[in-house]
Amino acid sequence: MQNNEKLKFAKEYKNKLLQHGNPKVLFIDNPDRLSFLQLQALSFEILNKVNNLDISLGYEPYDTGMEPPPQISNSEREDLFVDFLDWYEILQTLNHDVFNFVIKNYPVNKCPRILCVGDGENCHLGRKLAMKGYQVVSVDPVARKEFSSNRNKNNQERKVNGNLHIVQGEFFDISTDMINWANLIVGSKIPCCAESLIGLNKPAVFNISGNAEVHNMRFKGKRITSSKQLTFEIMKCKGVRVERTIEEFSGRERLLFICNEREYGEVGERD
Repeated sequence: MQNNEKLKFAKEYKNKLLQHGNPKVLFIDNPDRLSFLQLQALSFEILNKVNNLDISLGYEPYDTGMEPPPQISNSEREDLFVDFLDWYEILQTLNHDVFNFVIKNYPVNKCPRILCVGDGENCHLGRKLAMKGYQVVSVDPVARKEFSSNRNKNNQERKVNGNLHIVQGEFFDISTDMINWANLIVGSKIPCCAESLIGLNKPAVFNISGNAEVHNMRFKGKRITSSKQLTFEIMKCKGVRVERTIEEFSGRERLLFICNEREYGEVGERD
């Protein structure tokens, strides 16, 4: 990416942060139902990121006038910020890669039922798919059920057209009822589920992350020590196709794995 393109991207990124941060996150626009302290921590993080971004662009640093609440750790504050980026689509994330591929290649009229694996605490991927009209079951041990199902974007409330059901638990290949129910199985940042998804006789779309868990797992009996090694092993599997995307700002390559797509006849015609 050229310098002028990076500058344009940085300015757009800053504007999105400020637009959705308001510049302080408010209860009225709080889809994940964060506590007051969490909102305060997120507001600090947003303003701090904007300040650092301005410094990188050659502007003088300024006092944001905010302090992070000591009850919220640095790692939790960063997690809140990552969720903020993901929900408001400020950056293209791994969740977005799966979401965009599904709505483009598996339209709701041909693939209405989706099982969403490892969807995280706030089930962002499942919630967004439900808003597109899909019937979604999201599975994760830490999933919450009390968050809002609506998303306020550009001051327009978008209601859920589909349906979302949350299962608080682990996903394994023995989850027969859920697997049989679904037309499609998806997952974002789920290295430990990769082998199960590839082995199913159902189409699956997923990507992996370099989380710590990838260094303490096995894939088809082989000990895995890195996300690079896991990616190589996945790509060797029969029935797996790879979609590649490039991050706008960093230029890094991201991979999306599509499995068993030809075995699902209802999606023979792509929109």
